[in-house]
Amino acid sequence: MTFVIAGGVEISGALSELKNFILPKDYPDLSRMSIHIIQATFRLVSGMSQASSYATMNYIKKSVVNIWLNCLVKDYDGNPVYIDNGKKIESGP
Repeated sequence: MTFVIAGGVEISGALSELKNFILPKDYPDLSRMSIHIIQATFRLVSGMSQASSYATMNYIKKSVVNIWLNCLVKDYDGNPVYIDNGKKIESGP
């Protein structure tokens, strides 16, 4: 199962906490999910200070979330997510 979130730092953090703390105990098969966050800017939470942005990024990375900075979602047709850097992320179950 793969989740791809465009710019949702809060959602990706919540999903990573589910993945790391809740799902392994109750639903071990679901704990294998991968989480990707696609951010159009060069850093996460760009409206906050640079220090806060880097602290957020380090926390999210430790939570095993893949971070794609300076990227836009180019196309989504129901399963793969195409990013403007040429990458394709398979999403869904």
